[in-house]
Amino acid sequence: MLMCVTSPSRANSLEVSPTILQFQQDQSHQSIRISNRGKSPVVVQARSFLWEQSGDADTLLASLEIVISPPIFTLQPGATQTLRVRLREHEPLRNVRHFRLLVDDITPSPAGQVGSRMAIRMSLPVFTDANMQRPGQLRWSVENRGPDSVMLKVTNDGGTYENIRKVELAYADGTLSAASPLASNTYILPGATRHWIVPNAHRPMHGPMTLNVTTVAGVVSKVTLKD
Repeated sequence: MLMCVTSPSRANSLEVSPTILQFQQDQSHQSIRISNRGKSPVVVQARSFLWEQSGDADTLLASLEIVISPPIFTLQPGATQTLRVRLREHEPLRNVRHFRLLVDDITPSPAGQVGSRMAIRMSLPVFTDANMQRPGQLRWSVENRGPDSVMLKVTNDGGTYENIRKVELAYADGTLSAASPLASNTYILPGATRHWIVPNAHRPMHGPMTLNVTTVAGVVSKVTLKD
């Protein structure tokens, strides 16, 4: 998978591949490639942060558990840099750990330039999952509702992350209402809880509510909601 981010103000383009790093129990090193498809040199900085979720908020905490080499470098037009991403202490993983790798364009503005420069930032998930045999297991329920909307609550009871691409509320007559996440991204880490809103929705007079849930892998599940 490849991620490409372009800054219109500088006509620079950074490409990153892969966009997700997954450490298995027998791995201590991974690598990513960053390429400059623009017409000017770019100074890039890469940093790692511990990634936690509380409610619908993502928190990034400074961490020394991952070492990135090189952490700062300059990419000439057309050049590619390989980054080594290493777990500082490689041992059998007892706990699921999640990180974010932030890749920033920190190129100084040219002398005499008027106006601000659009910054480029890419945020890549890094997983060190000890429980890959326990896949993500999503538990959905109706947490609360108003007169013209439905609040959905989803908790990941599994051993690894899930990534939801689409949620639809299905009615008995076959019509669907799309739900929107309150979180800034649709990853749900193990043990985390997220909320989705279905605007202009209504509870059926009789029978359960059902959802069509599509994950990033393209798997569509039909879920019966519980209060």
